[in-house]
Amino acid sequence: EGLVVPHDLPDGDRAAVMGTFDSIPNSVFRLFQAMNADLGGFEPLLRHVGSSKYVMMFYMVVTNWALFSILTAVVSDNMAKATEELEGEIAEDGVEEAKREREAKMAVLFKRIDTNRDDELTLDEFKGILADEASCQEICSITGLPPADLEDVFDLLATRKDGEEECSIKQIDFIQLLDIECGSVTARSMMKIEHRLKGLEVALRGALEGSSPRPP
Repeated sequence: EGLVVPHDLPDGDRAAVMGTFDSIPNSVFRLFQAMNADLGGFEPLLRHVGSSKYVMMFYMVVTNWALFSILTAVVSDNMAKATEELEGEIAEDGVEEAKREREAKMAVLFKRIDTNRDDELTLDEFKGILADEASCQEICSITGLPPADLEDVFDLLATRKDGEEECSIKQIDFIQLLDIECGSVTARSMMKIEHRLKGLEVALRGALEGSSPRPP
């Protein structure tokens, strides 16, 4: 009684003030308009009830802060996702570019150490690389593998042609040393298993045919 609407208001003004909140739907709509700085629906209340101005100021400040906070959070989240996607694309491009550079370096190194120019690297040629300190450091730097691991991978990738005693590795297989998985324990273990199975297959086939060819 008299806390919101003064007692001394004329009946017409009182009805106008009370009509500001005549129903829940209309009240919600007017409050939504106030959030967008449209105070036309509250004009009778603001004109006749002075204290309502401070309440409306507080309401508009709080609601606008809430809206700005939500919008800022949405924009920040979208910006973070866009930045993450861009960084991922840049990282992928960097990996591909580094891979191409390593492959080019390995191709140049292969041609330099392939003395007989047959596009294959023999065991002696490979050991010559590891024996030469500069060449050994170069191939280790390019592949990211230590000499012992390089010997391990060479042994897995090398093959022996018919009628030849010495194993050799083709240029394409040599460049596969760049593959990061070749340096992992799991991939190398799988390669060892495949290598052993291949040797057993050749030996078994030779035994069935009545010969015993040397497995690669």
